[in-house]
Amino acid sequence: MRSNQASLFVALALSEAKNMPPLSLKYFASHAMTSARVSMLNSFRMALNTRYPKRLGPRRIIAGSLDHRRTGVRVAATKRLPVVDYCRPFREQHGLPEKETLLSYSPEEAAQLLIRFFPKDRASFVPADTVRQLIDNGYGRSEDLDRVLMEGVAYLDRYGLLVGEFRAYSGSAMGRMLSRQGIEFAKADAKLTEFFTNIKDPRSLLHPDVVAHALPLFERGPQHFDSAVSAAFKCVEMTVRNAAGLPSSEVGWDLMNKAFGPTGKLRIKDAVASEEDGIQRLFVGAVQAFRNPPAHREVEWRDSASVLRRLIFASELLHIVEERIQPTTS
Repeated sequence: MRSNQASLFVALALSEAKNMPPLSLKYFASHAMTSARVSMLNSFRMALNTRYPKRLGPRRIIAGSLDHRRTGVRVAATKRLPVVDYCRPFREQHGLPEKETLLSYSPEEAAQLLIRFFPKDRASFVPADTVRQLIDNGYGRSEDLDRVLMEGVAYLDRYGLLVGEFRAYSGSAMGRMLSRQGIEFAKADAKLTEFFTNIKDPRSLLHPDVVAHALPLFERGPQHFDSAVSAAFKCVEMTVRNAAGLPSSEVGWDLMNKAFGPTGKLRIKDAVASEEDGIQRLFVGAVQAFRNPPAHREVEWRDSASVLRRLIFASELLHIVEERIQPTTS
């Protein structure tokens, strides 16, 4: 019985054999939580020596196992006591999942977990040390968890949320720190979730109207790409017409000029005139470049990425219209 768990079992059995008062597991847990770099056996031995300095001799509990010839206590190897999960208080305090759940985490999920434990004040740190302390305190030794969490570190590094810190006095670039965006995301988990969703699936950037009317056509394949683009910019045209309160007879560039022109309902009157002119031309150009061609002739788009970019552009135009109808307050 040479494992840490076996040694813990032996120590508990020895305590019972000597008729000692039961050792408080709460005391042991709180002691172990403050000793991140001390093994389970050593933490338990220190707790016993502190609690019972006179009743345990210096050789009662040794590093590897219990030598019954020195203590006079023989423990049946087949006897099993409940395994004490001394890491549970730490997990509960910091909202960590159980080990089996953490082992199933994707790199993205591991990154979202880890970023909460990195310093948020631009202080330098070594990610591997943070991972080791987190595992020691929350789960005990586990090489499998090392791999899972280090994949999370690599994920943060890939998207610029971790940056290197070069220390000129030592010539070492081993230190890392959260980037400015990383600090912002560490303080607001919802923003990090949105960021990872957007970079993983650009379709999440699409406006709901585009998702409803254009995306199904896009997903049907290249033969429907022109219809998808036409449907997306038709959504833009209809949204602008309704928001500006113009009749259905207004279409195309005339519609955009009236909606965003000097007297248009969608023009911000107290804004910079040149910027409002730019918005007007943006909508006019979008209709002329992307709405009209599929409506007037057959257009062949075989590049799915190009079509998806047009759908995202149409989505941005729809968001601009909505912002002008319901201005956000800072």
